Amino acid sequence: MAGSAFAQEPIGCDKFKWPLDKERATLNGTDLPKVVSGGSVTFPIPFATIVALLPFADAKLPAPPERAPKSPDSFAGFFQAPAPAQAATRSPCRPKAGSTSRRPAKR
Repeated sequence: MAGSAFAQEPIGCDKFKWPLDKERATLNGTDLPKVVSGGSVTFPIPFATIVALLPFADAKLPAPPERAPKSPDSFAGFFQAPAPAQAATRSPCRPKAGSTSRRPAKR
């Protein structure tokens, strides 16, 4: 009897199809900006920011979570950021009037 076998997909954080070394180094860095829970940040927000977590009961979240924490020892935190000064919608492709072809937008 013949059958087919499939290789198991790679599992784990080191099995991405592209290198994540830069992102890992950034997220593990000790020089990241730190924000206290409930604090405010301004734009531009850095790629990564450390938010100090508090015991869930003390976090004073602005809205309740969708699900209650599973453990009474859970932690939570949040920060506030103002809305961007100018809202915009970007489209990578915009056809000319009357054209049926699509071309990449100029940058």
